[in-house]
Amino acid sequence: MARSLYARLLERYGPKNLGERGPSRRDVLKATMAASAGMLISGCKGGGRSSSSTSLTSESQRRVIVVGGGFAGLAAAYELLSAGYKVHVYEARSRLGGRVLSMPDVVNGKVVEGGGEFIGANHPTWAAYKQQFGLDYAPVTEDKKFPPIIIGGKKLEERQAKALTEEMTAALATMNAAAAKIDADYPWKSDNSIELDAMSAAQWLAGLKVSELCRKLIQIELEGTNNVALARQSYLGNLTQVKGGGVEKYWSDSESYRCLGGSSQLTLKLAAALGVDRITHKAPVIAIRAKEREMVVSTADGEPHECDDVVLAIPPTMWKKIFFFPELPEGLRPQMGSATKYLATVKEAYWAKKTYSPNGYTDLEISATWDATEKQGAGPAVVCGFSGGPVAEAARKISPGDRDKRFGLILEAMMPGFVDNFQKSRFMDWPADPWVLGGYSFPGPGEVTTIGPVLREAYGQMHFAGEYNCLKFVGYMEGALNSGVTVAREIAIRDGVMKG
Repeated sequence: MARSLYARLLERYGPKNLGERGPSRRDVLKATMAASAGMLISGCKGGGRSSSSTSLTSESQRRVIVVGGGFAGLAAAYELLSAGYKVHVYEARSRLGGRVLSMPDVVNGKVVEGGGEFIGANHPTWAAYKQQFGLDYAPVTEDKKFPPIIIGGKKLEERQAKALTEEMTAALATMNAAAAKIDADYPWKSDNSIELDAMSAAQWLAGLKVSELCRKLIQIELEGTNNVALARQSYLGNLTQVKGGGVEKYWSDSESYRCLGGSSQLTLKLAAALGVDRITHKAPVIAIRAKEREMVVSTADGEPHECDDVVLAIPPTMWKKIFFFPELPEGLRPQMGSATKYLATVKEAYWAKKTYSPNGYTDLEISATWDATEKQGAGPAVVCGFSGGPVAEAARKISPGDRDKRFGLILEAMMPGFVDNFQKSRFMDWPADPWVLGGYSFPGPGEVTTIGPVLREAYGQMHFAGEYNCLKFVGYMEGALNSGVTVAREIAIRDGVMKG
């Protein structure tokens, strides 16, 4: 996810008294921690099993194969193991984590996130695992310096930004009011769900009485965050994630923290809890077949693996690489967008001595920028140039030989001094990754009410897990974790291993 433009504007131009904006970030986190209590099977005494629950003996122990070792797959496998299931994870790569990749080799002694980065104070599954595994959060700086914003080749003046903050607040309040009525867990059950789902975010925006500049900033906000063009975004999809994030708090608290030491710390904790014997690397799955009483999963080496249930925890873009029998329902392909990161190493965090913030926004080939190594000490730093949706597609068209020059021009215009401090760069092109072929998901018009209910139900003995299947936290690491935990609970409840 990109850092929210609106959240940055609120930090500088919002109410001076935080009380006017409701609970503080710390209060939101405390409430989230309280709400997360008991949501994990692994966090409950006896693995969540009550005295009336069925026990899985060695003879009755059900076997579950998890396809994909990203956050969703690891969470599902870990929770099922905690409930007494026999689990095994097959991962196509030589590493785990999927689109979560903490890199220690960009700058010596610092960690840079190549994929998933931000954790919300309003993200309950992250909070639950943080507590269980003893992880620490590093608060994202609430930056009140002027955010450089370039629209149509011109840098926004501060007087314009202040006025636009008020205009955006009034405009987004209409989305908040509609979101408050949505069932975030089952949005297709909400009133007028079909009409809201058929409407695109572009149509919603076109109906607002706002200035053209405000309209452009809202477009940058939604396309950068959801990594697809406005015309390809379900309005109901937007309402669902706003409701899931706490309505007003969705905008201000969804990017509050990073995991200290990198998000991959959670990957390592989950993998260690599963154990090496339950994980097979470099084992892409090529077929999933349903037989009369069991499932058969075949890996690229031709080896068949029998089980009782399958958890499909890979991006929807990868489903086409697997032969399914029976075939998946026609049209069951959740939309994936495009997202990239241009990671530029500079000599130092030179912007600390300037009047402007490193948190900038443009309508060029970069959606948003931020300090990817903030609070990690002196020395070289990294500027992240995130691109989402149409902007990411434009960024991907720049040849590798021209990339540093083009991005350098944009970053110099936003943050003067960049060119003199630039050292090297790394481009994270997730749509080109052979095991992703995209950024992250966001439902297109009509998908919430048609695809959403199908994904939440087991397809025979196969279950879907991934950020695409958690619409209230779609696109976030929280969405992947929450989806994996949800699938594990539903399987355990079905089998009577734990109470519903």
